[in-house]
Amino acid sequence: MVRRRVVSFAVVALSTAVASACSASVTPSPAPPLGTVTVVGTEMAFTPNTLQWRSGTWNVHFENHGAVFHDLSIEPLNGKKVIAATAAQPGQSGDLTVTLGRGEYLMVCLEPGHRQAGMVGTISVR
Repeated sequence: MVRRRVVSFAVVALSTAVASACSASVTPSPAPPLGTVTVVGTEMAFTPNTLQWRSGTWNVHFENHGAVFHDLSIEPLNGKKVIAATAAQPGQSGDLTVTLGRGEYLMVCLEPGHRQAGMVGTISVR
């Protein structure tokens, strides 16, 4: 009789554990990046200065080959709200990951005077 109760208890406990595990919500992991793009910054230029991407998540590796501090900031074409940014001292690099939907975006250096001097590029997302 005692053995039946122990077995019955074990079966109920196992059933409860399995039911709990099956009903637990699972958070999907984010999609992996579609790729990594390297952008080089020099005095008042990005190379490449035009990028064509598919909609999704991308890694950007920014290398500063210039003689002064530069950053690479990404913002929508129709606004100046920065979506993602990284910065680097001369000879250094920085990385960012950004998820972009369809549309047009700018790569800009936000250091004073750099945008105005032409340190701007475009990202077209389809």
